[in-house]
Amino acid sequence: MSKKIRKPVIRFVPKTEKKAKLTPSFEKEEDTVIFSFLWFDSINQWGTGRSNNLHSFWELAEKIISFEQKTWREIAGQQDRDHSIPFSRLIPKAQELSISRNLDEYDEIWSFHFTGTQRLWGVKYDKRFFMAIWWDPEHQIWPSLMN
Repeated sequence: MSKKIRKPVIRFVPKTEKKAKLTPSFEKEEDTVIFSFLWFDSINQWGTGRSNNLHSFWELAEKIISFEQKTWREIAGQQDRDHSIPFSRLIPKAQELSISRNLDEYDEIWSFHFTGTQRLWGVKYDKRFFMAIWWDPEHQIWPSLMN
């Protein structure tokens, strides 16, 4: 005698798409800036007194960590310290180097203020990344009127 095989009746089909629940702090981390030195130009140096003006590694790291806790929106809100400028406003040597490295395809270059005249220059890349290009200890790439 054969048994009759019964097919189960499906009354409820669960959703297969799952989304992670994000905590507010994790959502903020998704927007924070990530610094990268992959494109850093260690050949072309700026400033004549570099040894007197360089931060120690730990001072630089501490400052970069503080920047990485901010979003681009927060950084842009402090335009008196950290800001973007068009490539056309850089000194001629920096403009030439930008063109030779195809950086001029970006609309602007960013300057991050450290202490005094010290600046870190780079471009905003892929919404979250700051690609560091130059360390400018004497603010020579875009001299301010006060120097």
